[in-house]
Amino acid sequence: MNILPLILAFIIVFTLCSSLFMEEKKSTLLEEKHYSSFMLTERKLRNLLEKNQFVKSTAPIKKEVSGKPTPTLRKNAIYTSRRQASYPKEAAKLNIHLLLERPSPHLYEAAATLIKSLYSHKSFYAKDLEYQVLDTIIDMAKKNKDSFSFTTLPFYKIVKGTNYYNIETQEGYPPLQDYLCIDSKTKAANFCHAATPVLSALLGFETTRQILEKEQAKWEKDHKHHTVTKEELIHYKIPPDLYDLFNFSKHTPPKTQETLTDPLTKISLKKQPY
Repeated sequence: MNILPLILAFIIVFTLCSSLFMEEKKSTLLEEKHYSSFMLTERKLRNLLEKNQFVKSTAPIKKEVSGKPTPTLRKNAIYTSRRQASYPKEAAKLNIHLLLERPSPHLYEAAATLIKSLYSHKSFYAKDLEYQVLDTIIDMAKKNKDSFSFTTLPFYKIVKGTNYYNIETQEGYPPLQDYLCIDSKTKAANFCHAATPVLSALLGFETTRQILEKEQAKWEKDHKHHTVTKEELIHYKIPPDLYDLFNFSKHTPPKTQETLTDPLTKISLKKQPY
């Protein structure tokens, strides 16, 4: 009797069992790691919110002091544009409410360009998807002006996004409402706070690059963030009709949510400020 087939069968069964056991163990460890990361991140975020609330409630009254010494600039300071921050604030988004009221070819194309720049590098992207998404938003928002929500859109992946994303490195992708909004009270974009993808969609990549370089040059003088002013925009040959799309207020709106990301697992949590 040839026992070789029997031995091979035992080896195969043993290999399969071992493989299944290792996969189950790996899955359990990964689940435990992510659960621990979630709990730790949630605790850090809660502590951050409580700290911010405490600072607000105990902030001392500022007194004017004459003859302040000029602060020294840190040699190892690294410039980071606020326009390139992950998880943009409300003022950094592109507001397309104008498209619900009347045609605006430039704003329409800018919104489509923005959507394409956010998702065109992902496998689910199909040609002209940006126009399909934008037309659906406009149509649904017109029909449901008082109850429209981005979460009701039939584009699950675009609506949900990923737990972590980085626009610069194209890691993951954001929920659409992180960069697009519908607000009847403001203009299409706040120039001083507009995120880099929003600015690029409205003004073009090259003009945006020049603006970012100018703002970095300003920062290098005193290590304070200064945006390009409305008067300085004349040097960038921006069509006059585009100025109507921008709000040039430097007022920083209150945060609608605080975000914290675990650098190891890339798990992100968002919470409303207290």
